[in-house]
Amino acid sequence: MPKTDLNSLSSALNLPSLNRLKSNSALYGYIRYILNFRKLKRSIASGELSSMPGSVKNFGKSRPILNEFLSAAGTASGHYFHQDLLVANHIYHHKPTVHLDIGSRIDGFIAHLLSFDQNTILGDIRPVEFDNKNISFILMDLSGELDRSLLGRYESISCLHAIEHIGLGRYGDPVNAIGHYVALKNLSSLLSSSGTLYLSYPFGIKSRIEYNAHRVISLAESRDMFYLNKLVARKFAYVNDAGNLVNVSKVADIDWDYSYHQKYGCAIWVLHKE
Repeated sequence: MPKTDLNSLSSALNLPSLNRLKSNSALYGYIRYILNFRKLKRSIASGELSSMPGSVKNFGKSRPILNEFLSAAGTASGHYFHQDLLVANHIYHHKPTVHLDIGSRIDGFIAHLLSFDQNTILGDIRPVEFDNKNISFILMDLSGELDRSLLGRYESISCLHAIEHIGLGRYGDPVNAIGHYVALKNLSSLLSSSGTLYLSYPFGIKSRIEYNAHRVISLAESRDMFYLNKLVARKFAYVNDAGNLVNVSKVADIDWDYSYHQKYGCAIWVLHKE
């Protein structure tokens, strides 16, 4: 059988050029899948492999994976990568007795905390099952009224990439146009005197709702939100539109008015309660 490559196959099938196929990763992946399958079958058909065990020559159920031929080995950029590492590092150095997290990513940020045995309480509107000695869970809805026994109780709280969703109904929470304002008020009320809140959310020069995914909040609006809830910025960093982390050395230098001209960045705050 003559050798077949992607360029000749796309030409024979009257498909777009290879470069255009690569822009459609599913179609490109399917062609690669077929070609690789044929190569594997030819390899197994050789008499040299007839005595080999099942994992070499026997086929089971097909499970096509078509989107990883062009993907990188991993991603070391973007909102979640940078925020999870940066905030976990802050907490590692601060070493609170107990840390409360509400709504952050478990397989990223929370996993980082567990790597240094941080005693952590998970608060969420949805039940979370977790088998780890350093984790406990409390049902908590930032969009509603909190249990009064929890108010002013926590010296260290995080809420990463979560408040922008609250009030949009995406996670079963009640629809509320000011849901993110209610959430921030509740976060502030949970903090003890001089407690620390680690907060992140999408930001850009123009505040907006991108329904029902999230909100984007400008730094100018952020400043007003913090003032209303007696929160003071102590540290600020952001992930820019290119996915890179930018540390702002002085809070006084924050571009409150123009949000660094970002369209969809990630604001990462260390806030203290007055």
